[in-house]
Amino acid sequence: MNITQRLLATLSLALLAMLAVGVGGLWQLRESQECFTYFNDNTLASVRTLSDLRDTVSTMRVSLYRYALSPEASSRAQAVAALAKADEAFDSAVANYERSDLSDETDRKLLEVDRAAVKQYRAERERFLERFAASDDEGARGMLTGGSLFAATKALRTAINEHVAYNAGLGEQVVTSNGKAYGLALTVFSAIIACAFLVTGALGYSLYRRIHNSLAEIEQTLRYVSESLDLDRRASVHHEDEIGRTAVAFNQLIERVASALRAVRLATDSVSTAAHQIAAGNEDLSTRTEQQAASLELPPAWRS
Repeated sequence: MNITQRLLATLSLALLAMLAVGVGGLWQLRESQECFTYFNDNTLASVRTLSDLRDTVSTMRVSLYRYALSPEASSRAQAVAALAKADEAFDSAVANYERSDLSDETDRKLLEVDRAAVKQYRAERERFLERFAASDDEGARGMLTGGSLFAATKALRTAINEHVAYNAGLGEQVVTSNGKAYGLALTVFSAIIACAFLVTGALGYSLYRRIHNSLAEIEQTLRYVSESLDLDRRASVHHEDEIGRTAVAFNQLIERVASALRAVRLATDSVSTAAHQIAAGNEDLSTRTEQQAASLELPPAWRS
C-alpha cells in the first residue's frame, strides 16, 4: 500500500467513524423524540384523563354528602344537579379516553372495569336517593358512611387508581426503555470513537514514521553526494511507494550523471593521449630536422 492509499484509508476511516456517530446520533435522537412524543401524547394524557375521573368521583362524593346533610330542598336540588353534571363529565372523559388514549388491550380492559364500577356506584347512589325520598334518612346515611354506597364508591376509586397506576407503569417502562437505549447508544458510539481514534492514530503514526524516515534517508544521501561528489552512492529503496519511486528516479539521475562524467573522462583521456603523441612526434621531427641541418653544414669529405 503506497502513501496515497494509506492516507486515503486513514481519512476514509475517520470519515466513516464520524458518519457512523452522526447517523447513529440522529437515529437515537429520533427514537428519543418518538418516546417523548408517545409519553407526552399517550401516557401523560391518559394519566390526566384518569385524574380528571378521580376528581369527578370526589365531586360526586361531596355532592352526596351535601345532599345528605342539607335539610333544604333547594340545596338538595343543587346537589342533584351537581351529580348530573359530574356524571356527564365522567361519561365524556371515558368516551374521550376510549377514543384517543387507549394504549393496549389491558388498558381497554381496565377501562371496562372503570365503567362497571361506575355503573355499580350509580345503582347504589339511586338506592341512596330513593331512601332519602322515602324519608329513610338514617338508612341512606348508613349507605353513605359505611354501607353499600360507601363500598361502591371505594371500589370505583380503587379501579381508577389501579388504572392510573397501570398507565404510570407504562410511562416508567418508556422511560426505562429510553434509558437503556441511551446507554446502549452511548456504549456503541464510545466504542466506535475509541476504535476509530486508535486505528486512525496508529495508521497516522505509521504513515508519519514511513514518510519521515524515507525522506530523511533521501536527504542524507543528497547531502552526502553534494558534499563528497561520490556518484557511486545510491539512495535505498524500501517500499514501492511515492518516496520509493522518487529514490529510484534519484538513483537513475545519479547513474546518468556518473555515466556522462565517465564519458567526459574517457574523452579527456583520449585527447590527452593524442596530445602526448603529437608532442612526441613533434619532438622527434625536431630532432631529425636538427640532425639533417647539421649534416648539411659539414664539409663534403665528412658527410660520409
